Amino acid sequence: MTAIAESAGVLDLAELQRRAARRAAERAGGRDRLRGHIVCDGLVRIFKTEGVEVVALQGLDLVIDRGELVAVVGASGSGKSTLLNILSGLDTPTAGIARVADYDLLTLSHRRRLSYRRDVVGFVWQQTGRNLLPYLTARENVELPMRLAGRSGGRRARRGRAGELLEMV
Repeated sequence: MTAIAESAGVLDLAELQRRAARRAAERAGGRDRLRGHIVCDGLVRIFKTEGVEVVALQGLDLVIDRGELVAVVGASGSGKSTLLNILSGLDTPTAGIARVADYDLLTLSHRRRLSYRRDVVGFVWQQTGRNLLPYLTARENVELPMRLAGRSGGRRARRGRAGELLEMV
C-alpha cells in the first residue's frame, strides 16, 4: 500500500483481513461483548468491480439483543443494503464475524444457508413492489413462503403464524 493511500485512510483487502483476524484473536478470551442475537464484529465486505476494490463495510461492530428494534440509516452507498444482505444470508462477508441466532454467516454451507434463509430470517425491502405480490393481502404474502416450504399443520396453522408475525410489525 502506498503512503498516500494509507494517509488518505484507504485500506486494501489484505490489511482489512489482517485487522479483522487480529481483533478476533484479541477478543477470543472476552466473548461476553459478543453475546447477542445478532452480532457483527469487525465485519468487512469488499466487492471487486472491473479490477477495483470497493469497501462496502469496513470493520463494522454491532450487537443486537433478541426483541431489540434497530433502524439502519445512512447515506446512499454507506453499506445498509450490504449489511442486510449479509444478515439475511444473501451475501457472505469478506472478513470478520457475522452471526445471527448462533448461525455463523461466514462459514455456512450452501445447504445450511438455504435453511437459514428459509427458516430463520426474513425482511421486506423499502420498495414493497419489488418483493410483495400486490394481488395478495399482507397475511397471504406472509403465508406464501410457509406454504412453498411445505410447512405442516395446514392452512389454519399458517394463518395463525402469519397473524402472529404481522402483530409484531
